[in-house]
Amino acid sequence: MKGRTVKRILVMVMAFSFVIVSFPQNDSYIPLNIKPAYKKGTRSFDGKPGPNYWQNRAEYSIKVNLDPRIKLLKGTENINYFNNSPDTLTQIVVKLNQNISKTNARRDFYLDEKAVTDGVILKKIEVAGKSVDPNDKLNAKVMGTNLFLNLPEK
Repeated sequence: MKGRTVKRILVMVMAFSFVIVSFPQNDSYIPLNIKPAYKKGTRSFDGKPGPNYWQNRAEYSIKVNLDPRIKLLKGTENINYFNNSPDTLTQIVVKLNQNISKTNARRDFYLDEKAVTDGVILKKIEVAGKSVDPNDKLNAKVMGTNLFLNLPEK
C-alpha cells in the first residue's frame, strides 16, 4: 500500500514538473496601464525609469510674518517651476491647503468653529513676471484647496 502511494506521488510530481516546464511564464506581458510609458521610453520593462524619463521640480522661497494676537499669518511665496518634460505646460495647480478651514469648504471631518478661517486670501499673483488678477476666473481659478493658473503662451 505504501509503495503504491509513493508511486502515485512520484507520478504526480513528475506530471506537475512536466506541465511547469512545458508552459513557461510569458515574460513579455506588460500591464495595459504601463504600455504607453514603456512605448515612450519613460519606463523600462522592469518598471524602473527608462531612457526618456523626466521629472519636473520646483524651488520655493517663502517669507512669512505671524501675529498671534490677531491670528494672522501674512506672507509671500516665490515658486520657480522647472518643466523638464517634453510637453508644454498650459496650466499649473497650486495647493492652498489652508482653504480646508474656510466656512463653506467641503470636509469629511469635523472642524471646531474656532478653527474656521477665511482661508488663503490672494492679493497678488505673477506668472512669468506678468501680473495675474487673482479674481480673473479665466487665468486664476480657486476651487476648494486648488488654485488653477493658466500659463501664458511663449
